[in-house]
Amino acid sequence: MEHYNLASVLLQTGDLNTARVHLQRSLRLCPAKRALLGYTLLGFAGLLARTGDPHTADQVLGAVQAHFEAIGEVLDPGEALELSTHIAAGQARDAEAFDSGRQADRGMSLERARALVE
Repeated sequence: MEHYNLASVLLQTGDLNTARVHLQRSLRLCPAKRALLGYTLLGFAGLLARTGDPHTADQVLGAVQAHFEAIGEVLDPGEALELSTHIAAGQARDAEAFDSGRQADRGMSLERARALVE
């Protein structure tokens, strides 16, 4: 969780390369900490939204949001704010591409979403 949290801060401050390193480390730890996968993918969605792949960001975000809804997990205020900044970043880069997949990909598993970011 520490790698995900640090990556979240780095995304907000614009240090995208270092954020990617921490998200990759977090992703490697996910098999042992299954509950972390949704949060790590939330971070990857934000990274993708900021680095030029708004469609994939939107796909991953759709899977993450559907996962949290399915398990009844509500994001805490900090992560809800993070989510809103990811959406804003994706829409600012390419609103049409960003908004095209979220609803369509709500049935995508977290494992499939993970494959998109690896």
